[in-house]
Amino acid sequence: DFASLVSRIAPRYTLFCLSSFLVLLALGDTALAGRQFRNSAKVTMMWPIKLLKLLVNTTVTILFSSVLKWLLMPVDCLVSKEASISSYLHDEEGLCSPWDFPDVLISSFTMLATPIYIVFAVLVCSLNFETNLLARGARSQSTGRVEVLWMVSKVAVTMLLYLCRYIQNVTCAVLLLLLMTWTLYQHLSILPFHRHETNLIRGGAFLCVTWLALSTLLVSAVTIPQAQQWILLSLIPVFFVLGACLTQWVRNRIDRSIERLRAEFDAHGREQRDREQMALEAGSPLKSAANDPEDRGRSAMDQVQASSWEKFYDPTWESRKAFRSEARVRVLLNTLLYRRDKNDVPLL
Repeated sequence: DFASLVSRIAPRYTLFCLSSFLVLLALGDTALAGRQFRNSAKVTMMWPIKLLKLLVNTTVTILFSSVLKWLLMPVDCLVSKEASISSYLHDEEGLCSPWDFPDVLISSFTMLATPIYIVFAVLVCSLNFETNLLARGARSQSTGRVEVLWMVSKVAVTMLLYLCRYIQNVTCAVLLLLLMTWTLYQHLSILPFHRHETNLIRGGAFLCVTWLALSTLLVSAVTIPQAQQWILLSLIPVFFVLGACLTQWVRNRIDRSIERLRAEFDAHGREQRDREQMALEAGSPLKSAANDPEDRGRSAMDQVQASSWEKFYDPTWESRKAFRSEARVRVLLNTLLYRRDKNDVPLL
């Protein structure tokens, strides 16, 4: 991976120092930006905000797994054969003594900084999305959920390497497969990104990682020849395309639902306007079916064979429900909002 490739070029201790510096800089800049917002009604310095955005894009969105592995270098010799920080401190090749003095000082920093960095990354993923206009609170409760699951999956992959001595490989593969399957399902249910191209790429990437987890489970549970293992790896591009196609299929279903809802909305609006016009021409007030018991009973009987969309717009129908969940409503509304079309305002 990227972390292993860079470690072959630069000394490992420099990567540990770099990751430690980036984590401390991100945490310090977060504290500075938060204090500025708390103590002043008007933000006077913008550079902490811009720096924080740059650090989040690099250390959380792009290089999270690499930074996490570099940060764990003082103790990764316990589960790998890579040169440890101890070998650099004592100038002795192959030495692994993270809990001896003075190595324990660096290991203690790792044990303290790693969970803080993980919590920071998870919080950023939950709050980093544009505020959901349909949410009651000032945070994205639905769109950030997918990114948090993706972050948890990356943390699980890294941490399972350290627990592989105590947990069977099959168990690790099953945990990863369950995490990625749930992440892919949430991604397809929410489509969190505003740009559809990003949703397509993420859908393909999630299905690829899910396929890798399934392949790892197969290799761990059953003895598979090396040639067949390469065949499993060669299918990764195919599953990337399948993931993108699956995401596009979900988006097409959303578009069809919106168009059907729009057609029912327009039909209901025309019917309402026609009734109002007829009442004005007759010189009598418009009778509401919701207030007239006779019309209410007749309308309810007429709607027995109606579709769920027609029931949704019928004010006399007691259970006006056209969506199976709140998340489905949010997806449809967010899709309409992202179109930025003023003609959709009445439908919204």
